[in-house]
Amino acid sequence: MTSPHIWLRAESKPKEERTALTPNDARQLLAAGFKITVERSPLRAYPDEAYDRVGCILAPTGHWLQAPLDAFILGLKELPEADFELKHRHIYFAHVYKNQQGWQRTLGRFHQGGGALLDLEYLTDASGRRVAAFGHWAGFVGAGVGAAVWAHRQTHGTKEPVPMLSSWPSQEQCVADLRERVEAARKIAGHKPTAIVIGAKGRCGRGATECLERLGFEIRGWDLEETRRGGPFREILE
Repeated sequence: MTSPHIWLRAESKPKEERTALTPNDARQLLAAGFKITVERSPLRAYPDEAYDRVGCILAPTGHWLQAPLDAFILGLKELPEADFELKHRHIYFAHVYKNQQGWQRTLGRFHQGGGALLDLEYLTDASGRRVAAFGHWAGFVGAGVGAAVWAHRQTHGTKEPVPMLSSWPSQEQCVADLRERVEAARKIAGHKPTAIVIGAKGRCGRGATECLERLGFEIRGWDLEETRRGGPFREILE
């Protein structure tokens, strides 16, 4: 029996630095008998060398079209828009789960080429809860961006556009940078910043709460218990 082959493709979406496979997870899969090919990528958060060091095979960017037919082509976001048929088995978020725009065209490419789509959006645990979904760190970073916007408006007013976002190399640097911005804005505002987290007990909500707490915000959590009595909810507006 041949070893299962995972081919990690380079993401084609601008500014997409995330990846579906980290070097550490690749090491564990290799130890379990998998074969792993990783396309070189100038965007990916992990350098190509990190995959090379754990034993992955490096391939040119976009070379998955020439990958063996038995390889699972692994990605995170959508494939580049094109009309050619898809003959491989692909694993990624295809955004067809809710009949999003263009879902027929996406699935049609697999049907025409004899390939298959293993959509991450359908992956659930024993209780039926989605496994690959927005989670703690999505909430954390989302709240961080919100804090950055608040700080910018305090220090530069509402008419000046917020600068284009860029990534932080680590969680520590993210928090340090945002805390510096928030502290400067707090001095101008003259009060402690406040925030309400809707869905505070969910995966994203917990991440958002952690981030805002570390940045010194006064937080009001809002979840099912607060919603149970029915609206309108003037507290949210206040």
